[in-house]
Formats: sequence, C-alpha cells, structure tokens
Amino acid sequence: MSKETGNTRVVSLITKLLPPSQEDFLSFVESMVELFKAGGKESGFWSGELIPPLPPQNNKWIMIQRFSSRSKAADWKDSSKRQELLAKLSKDGISSVQVDEISESGEALGSVATAIVTNVKAGKEEEYFEWERKIQIAQMKYDGYRGLYWQPPPPGVQGHNWSTLLRFDSPESLEKWFASAERKALIEESERLVDNTQIQHMSSSFPGWVPIDSKTGKQPSNWKTALLVLLGLYPIVMLEIQYLTPFLTELPPALANFIKMMASVAFTSWISMPFLIKCFAWWLFPENNSDTIKGCLIFLCIFALEIIVFFLLPH
Repeated sequence: MSKETGNTRVVSLITKLLPPSQEDFLSFVESMVELFKAGGKESGFWSGELIPPLPPQNNKWIMIQRFSSRSKAADWKDSSKRQELLAKLSKDGISSVQVDEISESGEALGSVATAIVTNVKAGKEEEYFEWERKIQIAQMKYDGYRGLYWQPPPPGVQGHNWSTLLRFDSPESLEKWFASAERKALIEESERLVDNTQIQHMSSSFPGWVPIDSKTGKQPSNWKTALLVLLGLYPIVMLEIQYLTPFLTELPPALANFIKMMASVAFTSWISMPFLIKCFAWWLFPENNSDTIKGCLIFLCIFALEIIVFFLLPH
C-alpha cells in the first residue's frame, strides 16, 4: 500500500546490493552513500533509508529511496547519473545489484534508536549535504549499525529541518558511536553549518524536558535533572499554594488538586524548564568538574533564596 502525504503518493525505489569482501568494504560504503545521497538531490525525492545485512533473514544491503510519484522514481532509476554510480559500485567486483525495483511499499525496517533533527543555516544546504555524506560513511563502520532513515525538508515545505532516524543494535553500540572521537570531530566540523541539533533519546528520567548533548549523545546525570526540575517546580507550587488554592476551596479536593497539578505541569514544561535549561546548559553538560561544583553552589544559593522569600511572604 502506498504512503499518503497530502495529495502525494510516495513510492519507493528499492535497491539491494550484495555486500563486498572485507577488503573492499570502505570503497563500497563510500560509493553506496554517494548513490544514496545523489538520489536525495533529484526532483520529487521524499526520504531515504539504508539497511545493512541482518543475517540470516537478509544478506544484502537494502537502499530505499522514496519519491513523490512513480514517474519521479522511474526518472531517477533510469537516469544516467544513477547508472554511472551503479557502474562505479560494480567496478572491480565491489558489489552488484541483486534487486532493483519500484514499489508502493518499502516500510522502515529495524527499531529506531535515536532521532536527530538538525536545523541547517540558510545558504549552507549544499555544504551540509556533503557533511551528511561523510558522517553516514563514518557511522556505517561501527559495530552494531542497523541502518538509518534520512529526510531533508519535504518538498514545498518552508524550513531547514533535516531529520535522521539512526538505528543500532543496542544502547551500548549507539553510545560507542556517539562517544567516538571520529563523530566528535565531525560534529565540530558541522557547527558552522547548523543553528541547532535536537536529539531525541528516551532513556532520561525526564524525557521531553531535558535535552541530550548533541556532541556526545549523552544525557545529564539523573541527579542533575532532578535538581533542575526541583528548582523550577518549587516556586510554582509555592505560588499556587499562596494565590491559587484560596480560589479552589469550594471545589471537591480531587478536582482542586487536579487543577493545581495541571497548572504545575504546564508551567514547568513550557516556562520554567526551558528557561532553566537555557541558563544551566553549561552545568548539565560541563566541560570540567569545576563547572559541576560551581553549579551546585549556585543551586544552593537559589534554593536558600527561594525558601527565604516564600517564608517572608504574608500568609
């Protein structure tokens, strides 16, 4: 069944490539990513997916390139550029095309380990495109790699958000890639091309509130996120007790408490936490231990000030 997106029927060009010998692997990966990214520059391109061999079910690399129509997919399939790149893959027996077809299926395979949304600076799209090629080649070399889903800004949509769903076989394998010196160097190289990068990884104690370090892929320590939430939540609860609770005394306790909790969550999610994360990013992701100690001292001072202020307020 085809994928509906507005008035667009997205169809897939599926290419299956036999893996090369170990000594030819690097050349194969470079040529395969070049083929994958070249499709992304074609008219009607929607998204792409690369899936490595997963024996015993699958012994081939699967490349899925999605287009806005069957004719657009056919244009890319038959293009001289694609034939040239396939010939490059087949050169000296590096690889060969096993299956090459246009399909109205082609669903994502494997489990999503982490989602990355990158806001690319205006005018830097071509340079970022080349940088994406380099990081895709690099991550394929790491143990546990299970493929990716990649999507530039959809056709006709304003904005500069590029989305990637990166899959590894385990959190440990993903962490090894994120912590690698090779990835850190590539991330530093991309800083002049992007405004910001958001990484969604759902192992935090407070998912959705506290971000992940885009350079390392790590989350802040749980005790830090707990302190930050406490710092933002405490004044909200105290203000509710002081000024909101008197207006709710006539309501049933269950309803009154629900209203107060709803207000607490709303103010924490959209006001206090975004503000505090921006102010204390240096402490959540410290460069050295002295930053952590400095941040803790600041927290103690703020907590003491909050307690004094609310103690002195008239009751």
